[in-house]
Amino acid sequence: MSFFTTHPRAPRIGWVCTAVGDMGRQKKDWVPCDVCGTLLRFPHLMSHPRFPGEVAVGCECAAGMEGIPQYLVDQRDREAKNRFASRRNFCGLKNWTQEGRTMWTLKHLRQEYRVVKGPYGGYAASIRREGEMAWTRLEGWHKKIEDAKLSAFDAINPPHRATVEAIEEVA
Repeated sequence: MSFFTTHPRAPRIGWVCTAVGDMGRQKKDWVPCDVCGTLLRFPHLMSHPRFPGEVAVGCECAAGMEGIPQYLVDQRDREAKNRFASRRNFCGLKNWTQEGRTMWTLKHLRQEYRVVKGPYGGYAASIRREGEMAWTRLEGWHKKIEDAKLSAFDAINPPHRATVEAIEEVA
């Protein structure tokens, strides 16, 4: 049953994509599109100021709900998929180097990443963006080194930055 059938007062246009998710490779974890029912690995989460909560939809349904051209939604989808793949591979990159017993560094795509093991066993991450001299310490301590590395990746490559840029291009 369609989302708009079960919610007849829901607005049909003017929705905004707040995030693109990755449900993983296992088909059993995929979610159905709330509008057409197609199984989705990469759902676009849509919100509207006049509707409570979020709706998970696919690319084609997202374009209709946002009222923007399909190619912009496809571009956002492609960028999100590329980010998910890069994030999945980031921790295992071969050019992570261990310096001493408590520090790991990586120079990748003109950015620098550093993970340090603390005196009490946790891991902290720092980044140095292209052209900057000083390191920026990221908030929080992580129990696993992989989580600290992913924290550094997310600081340089924030999720879902294509949406705002794509909508501004159309307006």
